[in-house]
Amino acid sequence: MRTILAALTFALGACAHTVPDNALKVTDATASFEDVVAARAAELTIPGIAYAVVRDGAIISEGEITTGDGPGLTPDTPLRFASVTKAFTAVLLMRAVEAGHLSLDDSLSRWDAGFANQPQITVRHLAAHVSEGDAGQEYVYGSTRYSKLGDVLAKAYGVQSYEDVLRRELIGPLGMTWRESPYL
Repeated sequence: MRTILAALTFALGACAHTVPDNALKVTDATASFEDVVAARAAELTIPGIAYAVVRDGAIISEGEITTGDGPGLTPDTPLRFASVTKAFTAVLLMRAVEAGHLSLDDSLSRWDAGFANQPQITVRHLAAHVSEGDAGQEYVYGSTRYSKLGDVLAKAYGVQSYEDVLRRELIGPLGMTWRESPYL
């Protein structure tokens, strides 16, 4: 999933430079977008991509790109979240900061008693993957520490779990479909 997001980010960046806003018809822009994404997907050996192009909050185009022999993807194909939850967590974290629920400079110990003996570690450190060793000094990418932000967010939003925050603040408002997973 991370690779798909990287490919889409690359493709969107490429299209933004080659297809100026309102310069082409939607069908022409979509074709250019598909060409860029298909080429990048083939290069990265991504077998399929489903996409939606959104302008001013409305879907103006959606489709699928298949680059391999495997099953195709559609915009309705269920996918595992995997590391996409990190992006969702970052969005939820910044929304919580904007709403005044917490500060990036809060000691993590305010939100997680397990860090009571490490008051120098902040929410910012955890979010930036610099909370291990000498806080703020060394980047150590890891899902285990980052996942603790889910508990911080649940407390900041006043709900029982990260899943509750995710469903209430992102999944529901965005009209996404939730499917239960034993791995979330």
